[in-house]
Amino acid sequence: MRIPSAAPQRPDASRDAGGASDPPARPAKAVPPQRTALAPSEIRAALARAHQQLHGKAIDPERLGVLTAQVCHETGFGASMYNFNFGGIKGTSPEGLTARCRTKEVLGGEVKSIVDGFRAYSSADRGAADYLSFVERRYDRAWQAAGDGDVNGFVHALKAKGYFTADESGYAAAVRNVLARAGDPRPQAATTAVTSAAEASAPGATIALFPEGPTSVALCRVMDAIAHASARIAGPATEET
Repeated sequence: MRIPSAAPQRPDASRDAGGASDPPARPAKAVPPQRTALAPSEIRAALARAHQQLHGKAIDPERLGVLTAQVCHETGFGASMYNFNFGGIKGTSPEGLTARCRTKEVLGGEVKSIVDGFRAYSSADRGAADYLSFVERRYDRAWQAAGDGDVNGFVHALKAKGYFTADESGYAAAVRNVLARAGDPRPQAATTAVTSAAEASAPGATIALFPEGPTSVALCRVMDAIAHASARIAGPATEET
C-alpha cells in the first residue's frame, strides 16, 4: 500500500488501546514464513465462510465488501499474504503458530525495518476466522462501521486504536478505490485473478474481488493502490534489521 508519511503499525495481539490482552495461547511453535497467495475472490469467499461458521449466519454484504477490500489492500491483493495471515496480526495464532518476518515500524518517529513474530495459520479458513474475530473483538467500532458500508468510519476506528500509523485519508482512499474499481455488478464471462504484484501492474489486468466478476472497463487500469501496495508482512526474516 502507499504510505504517504509513515509505515503501518502492525496490529498487536498482545494489547489494544484499552490495554486488554488475549488469553494465554498454547506455547508458540515457530514456522518458516511461507507466501500463501490468494486471489481476491478467494479472500472474499474465506471471509464469508468464516463468518458463517463463527456466527451461524451469512455476513452482511456491506461488511464483507469493506473487509475484503481492506485485506486486499493490506496484502497486495493477496499476492503478498504470508502464512494465511489476513491482517498482518502479530503474535501467535490460536493454533500456536508464529512466523518471524521482516516488517517496518515507526519507532521514535523514524521508519525502521525490524523482524517480528506474526500469527501463522494452517489454512485460509483459519486465518480468515481469526482475522474476523480479532477485528470484531478489538475494533468493535470499525466492525460496526464496516457493517454500514462506511469506509471512512471503518478506517478511522482502526486508526484510533492503532491498527496502522499511515496517513488515514490515504488509507481510506485506497480501500474505497478497491471497492469502486471492483464493485461493478455486471457479469463478465471470464475474469483474471491477480496472483502477483507483477500481474497486477500489467495493463488490462482484472481482479476477481466480487463473485459476479468486474468488467474490463472497470478494471482496465489497475489502481494506484496495487502499483504501490506493500504487505504488512514484508517477507521472510533475516538477521539484518
